[in-house]
Amino acid sequence: MLRKIITLLSIGLIAGASAEKSDKMDQIQKSIEKITAKAGISIDGEVKSQYLSSTINGNGANDMERKAESNEFTSVDFDIKARPNEMISGRVIFRMHQNWQNFFSDVANPIFTRWISIDGNVKDMFYFHAGDFKDQYSPLTLYSPDLEIMNEPYIFARQREIAMSDVFVGNNDRALQGLNLKFEAEIAPLFDEFRLSLIGSRLRNVDVAVSNGQQVTQLIQASRMAKYFVGGNLDLTLLKGINLGGTYLYIFDQKNSYRINKDVRSDTRDSAEVLAQSTSILSLRPGVDITKIIGVDAISFKLNTEFAFSNDDSTRFGPDYKKDTTMDLISEKINGSAINLGGQLGISPSDMWGIKVNGSFIMNSKDYRNDLAQSPSFLGDRIMNTENKGVNDTLYNTFDALYHNVFKFTPSKKQEANRWAKAPYMKNNYSRSILTQDEMAALMDVYDPALQLVMPFGPATANRVGINANVNVSLLKNGIVADVIYANLKEKEEYIGGILWKNEIDNKSFKIDSAIVYPKAEFSQLGAGLKFDFSKMIPAIKYPFELSGSYMLSTLNIPEVDSVSENSIKSGFINLGLYYRFYKRAALLGGYQIINNTYSELKVGEQKGVEEAEIKLGNWAFGLEWKVSDGASVVATYGRMSRDNPEIEIETQVNGEVHKKIIDTDTHQSIVDVSLRILF
Repeated sequence: MLRKIITLLSIGLIAGASAEKSDKMDQIQKSIEKITAKAGISIDGEVKSQYLSSTINGNGANDMERKAESNEFTSVDFDIKARPNEMISGRVIFRMHQNWQNFFSDVANPIFTRWISIDGNVKDMFYFHAGDFKDQYSPLTLYSPDLEIMNEPYIFARQREIAMSDVFVGNNDRALQGLNLKFEAEIAPLFDEFRLSLIGSRLRNVDVAVSNGQQVTQLIQASRMAKYFVGGNLDLTLLKGINLGGTYLYIFDQKNSYRINKDVRSDTRDSAEVLAQSTSILSLRPGVDITKIIGVDAISFKLNTEFAFSNDDSTRFGPDYKKDTTMDLISEKINGSAINLGGQLGISPSDMWGIKVNGSFIMNSKDYRNDLAQSPSFLGDRIMNTENKGVNDTLYNTFDALYHNVFKFTPSKKQEANRWAKAPYMKNNYSRSILTQDEMAALMDVYDPALQLVMPFGPATANRVGINANVNVSLLKNGIVADVIYANLKEKEEYIGGILWKNEIDNKSFKIDSAIVYPKAEFSQLGAGLKFDFSKMIPAIKYPFELSGSYMLSTLNIPEVDSVSENSIKSGFINLGLYYRFYKRAALLGGYQIINNTYSELKVGEQKGVEEAEIKLGNWAFGLEWKVSDGASVVATYGRMSRDNPEIEIETQVNGEVHKKIIDTDTHQSIVDVSLRILF
């Protein structure tokens, strides 16, 4: 079977190449044959084919622009592992992708390298990864803050899983590239567990592009200097249940890779000395697992704490640096801290019922800086129908951003998104990129309130203090599962605005003139979910029959201060899901979602009153799943996404007279999705 797959792959490569490259393809085929002749070669992978169509309509869509977009493709991912012995192995994942729209012209780049690593395991104690790898330490150090949607309908969750897997994100792991060394063992009688890790990785690169317009690095990964980090992590377990952990991370820019950015200011190469990032993070994690100490399986009781400290060498500008390009940049040390005190309690005397309670107290200062834990894995943007600009650009839909992705999209005309006429690019809102503090600050104006309102940058979000808790109850062998989530937080410190002036005496410190003290924002979240699996409660139902639902309310409130208006945002998120396998290989799928985002402004003084604007997003779909065999399935769905916007008033002048017109910009998108997946 292995030789058949390799032979078919070689034939496909040769058929897609030009005559001048036939000799080179023969050499590739001979090399593949040599590899397969060795022991320890395994090939896994996945074949996918999809037809995804989206048609946008409504008053908010522009009738003069393209209103229908489809994505048809066939691709295969090969996951090849070569293990000459038990201690070392090599792994490569590459994709052969063909968009149907480009069948006769897309021959320049038929193969995409997705993953290359060398992995080692010596005596089940020493491990190493060179190249691509994934890892996480703790929520305040090395961590990816993934989205969590309570009782997400399966019909939509499967689409999100596919989009995330394209960029190797999920399970809060960071996808990195570099070197990762680990030692894990039991060192009796001192330690029940001893885990030591050393890590180093490049985070961002200097932006480069080849002549045909294809960008070697994504725009979000480009920077004026190459960015790296190194670090170490140590976890110890004593007396079975006493845990001690510590992490040190150092993020830095390579100064000699500096590229002058004249768009910001006219700097010389010497300014790399003050522009280069230098951030240190130290974390300490004491904890105790009382369950292991007392040895009672029916009760689970853990106490976890984490104290993290950051030291950042930040560059500050004077008030008129844009006008006075000769002004020196000033480097200033900024220290921050983050604390997470948590506990877990679980009781499960039998498989008929159980309860789990998790709670934590969070206290993060506004100056806590850690790009490796705060960079979000979701950056909301439009995916389908991107060539239709709409009216006032009010076409963004959370559900489109969550559940759709296009691996290779070729626009029908020149677009600013990729800065090149007709150049293909990926449309995916899930990212493994490490953002800078400036980029994360910019995201505060465009984050998705339905998903990122309370803790937009995960547990390490700066300037937060409060509690976060959840309760999970299961009954009748998980036939009934109930969840409750509660969070109540506020900003730990006030923001002070105004004009920053350089102190001419020491050239480092600042004084504030005409300072404005902004009130502390308040955040809350309350959600509840319920799931039924009737196949676990009723013996007559042979196959899974699940109904699920949830409601999550997230709020942001900025109180009134000094006669300044009070502002608030409320976002309600409803999920309803159905999964019913009515035959051994056939299942009925259904999902319904609603998001209500309400923006309120409570005015004070002479203009006292309340102004509200509401945006309502809807998403529903139904379909069938047919499992042809284990590892092979066909899914066909039809659905509709909608966005209802507040009415807007437009003024026009005709012969000197002002005419007012009220219009609505509501839109909806009809979605057809047929996909085939085969695992091998």
